Amino acid sequence: MPYVSARKRNSKSLDVLYTDDAGKAFVRHGGSRAWRNNNPGNIRKSSFATAQGAIGEAGGFAVFPDYQTGRQALKALLKTETYKTLTIEDAVKRYAPPKENATDAYAKNLKKLTGLEGTTKLGDLKDAQLDAVVSAIEKLEGTIAGTETPLIKIVGAISEHGRIVAYELDDGSGVVGRDKAVSLARAGLLDAVLVAGRSGFYLRARPDEVQLNNLDVMAAEAA
Repeated sequence: MPYVSARKRNSKSLDVLYTDDAGKAFVRHGGSRAWRNNNPGNIRKSSFATAQGAIGEAGGFAVFPDYQTGRQALKALLKTETYKTLTIEDAVKRYAPPKENATDAYAKNLKKLTGLEGTTKLGDLKDAQLDAVVSAIEKLEGTIAGTETPLIKIVGAISEHGRIVAYELDDGSGVVGRDKAVSLARAGLLDAVLVAGRSGFYLRARPDEVQLNNLDVMAAEAA
């Protein structure tokens, strides 16, 4: 399912948080950056990436709504004026510069995977050959799958004397107390922000610019 927005989960995590068009959140954990970002070419976040459908950024790299969009963005990049006039060898030097990569090894492995000579211009490649280059780059960049986990969503809250004491969850467990909800948030299973207060930990809604999602707004006073 394509997602509509994405970002790194928090400043201390490599996880990527995705949100679908129904507001449901999913977390990608482990694996490689290319997989977590749906970005097989590890394209940097930029106006080009946004024009190609990027929905966010994590670790300085674009995040795409799905794998196919990320792959098409890589192919589109290789067809730009910046790349199509370059030979494969020069394109590798630009795409995987020596200051960040083992460029010579990258070029040798690309030739081995595609069978194409380094002196061939990208603009002269047939579509099937360009697809082969895209697949080779994807392999060299390391698309390794991790795990994707749907987060439990808070759909209601109950308060007593202005203090939230329980939460209604969308996973079928119904209403749970504050301590249970905090425990789920600690385990990274609940779509909420864990905050340390004077009286212990409490929850806040993940910032999403939707006023109705704020826990204080959805809280109903207990009868």
